[in-house]
This record gives sequence, C-alpha cells and structure tokens, in this order.
Amino acid sequence: MKRIHIIITVALIMAIIACCGITGSFKLALFLSGLNADYAEIDSGIDANDRHIKILLVYSEDSPIWAYMQKNTLGIWSVSYTGKGSIGWMKPAGIKRFSATDNPLFETESHVYYYGNDAIMLIDSGKLALPPNTIVNVQQTAKEYWIHITAFVEGDFSVDIRQILLDAGFIS
Repeated sequence: MKRIHIIITVALIMAIIACCGITGSFKLALFLSGLNADYAEIDSGIDANDRHIKILLVYSEDSPIWAYMQKNTLGIWSVSYTGKGSIGWMKPAGIKRFSATDNPLFETESHVYYYGNDAIMLIDSGKLALPPNTIVNVQQTAKEYWIHITAFVEGDFSVDIRQILLDAGFIS
C-alpha cells in the first residue's frame, strides 16, 4: 500500500513539473538562447508546417535582436533563429498551372522584417520603391521603426530595405 502512495505521489509531481515546463517554455526558450525577457511581440501566426510562430523584437544593451520562435507539437517553444537588423523566412503560397501540359509555377510567400532607429521623418510606405507583388507594413514611433515586407514571388526574394529607405530620404 505504501508503495502505491509513493508511485502516485511521484507521478503527480512529474505531471506538475511537465505542466509547468510546457506553460513556461516560452521564457525558458528565450533564456536558453541567451536572450533576455525584455521583448515586443511583433507578429504571430502559423508557418508552412502548421506550427504556431511568433516574431519578437528582443531588446538588448547594444541593439534589438529579431527572434523567430516556433511551438512544436508538444506545445514547447524554441527559438528557431535570430537576426540583427532584419529577419526573414518564406513559405509556400500556391501552385499556378495554366494548362494540363504546362509546368506548374511554384509561388512563395516571403517575409522580411527590418528594424531601425534612425528615421528623420515619418516613413510613408507609398513612397518606397518596392518590387512588384509586395505588401509593406510600417510601424513607427519617433525615430524607431520596424517594417514588415511580404512578397509573393517565384523563387528567392531579397530586398535591401535600408537602401530603399535611404534613397527615399526617410533615414539618415
């Protein structure tokens, strides 16, 4: 009888520890990646593998760091990758076929986030010289800003956001 009580007690303690680990895995993942808990959640959504993702701007002493976090099927968060200044990823957006004999065109949805703190005026997204099939979202507070660019392209996508902002006269 005493043995059963010990087994039940140990099982309950393990269940409590597992629940605490899963619910606290977000900040634990940041800590294990060497990032602090001072962050702004910029975006969240579902990736191409149907996993929940979060895009964070993690503040540090030098300059903010982008973090792409992903939740696995067990509900545990991990930092997939980080980037200074900008971060990007892509996922499938669709397949186009114009006839049964044509080769299909595979289109991707590419995302790029860019952070800066050198704006000299309000950034007007309508005046940015962006590539075709591109959507832009600008969030700005005084000199600090972040920009989210989404492009629907066939193949790779790259854009020099800093140069576009310089050419438009929005940053110094």
